[in-house]
Amino acid sequence: MCTRYALDITQPELKEIIDEHSDVRIPSGWDDGMSLGCVYSALGDIEFAYEIMVDYINWFESTFPMIIAPKDKSWELLNNGFLYIYGRDHHFRPIIVCSIKTCISLTKQNLYSFEDINNSIVYLLKFILKYLFIPGQIENWIIFVDFKDVGLSEMAEFKKILGTLNKFRGRVYRNFIVNISGFLKIAVKTALKVFGSSSSKKLKILGSDELHKIQEIISPDNIQQKYGGTSPNIVPGGNNLFP
Repeated sequence: MCTRYALDITQPELKEIIDEHSDVRIPSGWDDGMSLGCVYSALGDIEFAYEIMVDYINWFESTFPMIIAPKDKSWELLNNGFLYIYGRDHHFRPIIVCSIKTCISLTKQNLYSFEDINNSIVYLLKFILKYLFIPGQIENWIIFVDFKDVGLSEMAEFKKILGTLNKFRGRVYRNFIVNISGFLKIAVKTALKVFGSSSSKKLKILGSDELHKIQEIISPDNIQQKYGGTSPNIVPGGNNLFP
């Protein structure tokens, strides 16, 4: 089962734990990078890394293979603009923008379910993994989570969306929460504890007067004006964003 792993040099302890659990079925699409992503997410805690790995494998098997065709609801959602790719950082990591309010508004119209939302998020992330990464050079992404007009009553939906965005372990380099009110900052920090200390360290919660901090890792011409950059804004629902 474990012969496909090259963990003897990096984390032999993880390989030992996998060997002890013969009931764990490694899916065919699994690779060393996914295993190491679990180790990084657990900050080197091998027992915790194994728990993350099992959870990831269960999710992986229940989600893939995934096929989305034109006019599929998930495809429509991507073109509605609740989630899209916009620019890269100084090290060419792709930037993902997610509008929580747009996402929630679409589901409240009863046209889309959370399963549709979930599928569209996973599809876009897999698209990035396949076409926008270069192994050994570009292997992470940056996420902007836009909290404009989001209220406290919508925190449950936010947690579900962020849970899917964080499913690909070890892929998030930085997670910016933007356009958030001071009142919601505490609620967001509390909600994020469920994702572990690794995710918390990558998180930056920025008010409207702190958006300049984004430019420490991203050039202004790769940041939309509404996030403090010089690039034109994308208006959710007003653009054909996904080819």
